[in-house]
Amino acid sequence: MPFYRSPGRHRERPAITVESTDLGLPTTDFLVSRALLRRGRVYEDAVGLFQPYREIQDENPEAREAMRVLLGRARENKQFLFLSVNNRLEGNAPLTILSLVDK
Repeated sequence: MPFYRSPGRHRERPAITVESTDLGLPTTDFLVSRALLRRGRVYEDAVGLFQPYREIQDENPEAREAMRVLLGRARENKQFLFLSVNNRLEGNAPLTILSLVDK
């Protein structure tokens, strides 16, 4: 199983789609994923951009589609999906999550 090294705290990780493909999922009866930041964005920059986290400020179609794929995979394989969505992804995690089920 590959391990993705980060050069420092809160640095770039591979996209959700890359990570789930590289790890050869599913290997368990559940899936876990985190949607934290837009690719290339530093955590501290996201905090400054999005506070006070009241609304979607930077929609991320790539991340949304990757999360929808994971939802579909979990549904198809009758697995639980534990998906953690951070306010720093788009500006408001609850609204990001609602966007996944609205389509």
